Amino acid sequence: MIQILKNLIGEKKYLKLKEAYFAYRYTHDLNKLATVFGTDKWGSHFYTKHYQRFLQHLKDKKFTMLEIGVGGYENPNWGGGSLKMWRAFFRKAQIVSFDIYDKTHLSGNRLTVEQGSQNDEEFLKTLEKKHGPFEVVLDDGSHINSHVIKTFNVLFPLL
Repeated sequence: MIQILKNLIGEKKYLKLKEAYFAYRYTHDLNKLATVFGTDKWGSHFYTKHYQRFLQHLKDKKFTMLEIGVGGYENPNWGGGSLKMWRAFFRKAQIVSFDIYDKTHLSGNRLTVEQGSQNDEEFLKTLEKKHGPFEVVLDDGSHINSHVIKTFNVLFPLL
């Protein structure tokens, strides 16, 4: 049956339909959404249970979230799973992200991806002016201590 549907509408449309179905079905379970969208925030690291606990109160609110880092490293076709997870979980939020590699093709439908470095203070300030203010900032970027500290020092006062 699934193969017939894939043949009728094509692989890409089938995958989008599948994502939409599971995003709707599991909209209240961040762990399951992480699995559906293939992010390592559940399974490898088990972060989503904590994210859900602390961010649940924003679930039905209109706000802007920034996630630093898209994933997939330099491969343009990899990454973005957690962005889709956030978009499905926060049904009214704008999700903004950036990566040092060009992942801008992932933008669309409440999801904006820019290219830049979290170690670039001017980029961070411009990003905040363009898309902020941010209610939530999640740093899953370079993981280099000096980058994390710089990002915190620039963005925290702007929250």
